[in-house]
Amino acid sequence: MRILNEQGSFKVLVARVDGKAVGYFTWTVDFDMESRGTLIANQGAWFVEPKHPIVAVRMLDRALEEFKKLGVEFAYFHHGIKGRGAKLGRLFERRGARLLSHNYIMRMKEPRDG
Repeated sequence: MRILNEQGSFKVLVARVDGKAVGYFTWTVDFDMESRGTLIANQGAWFVEPKHPIVAVRMLDRALEEFKKLGVEFAYFHHGIKGRGAKLGRLFERRGARLLSHNYIMRMKEPRDG
């Protein structure tokens, strides 16, 4: 992340309420490896304390504004299928996003003990 930040590719948006950090939204901006010259944004870590749901919506809207300023052509979002983020797809769709694909994960080595 440090190297991406130094290159200007890693972005962080921090939300504060009464001076206290209550959330963060991260993304990377880079050119699409599969489409020459196409600037894209990829959502990274996104966390907001549970008692501040409107902050999450405002953070997404602010990130979308930043994407436009940067000249991003496509933004890629994701969410988990369980837990607090399970319904984020509806928010993305209300902002104009559409479902593109399903992503899968495969653990390639066993977790360490402890």
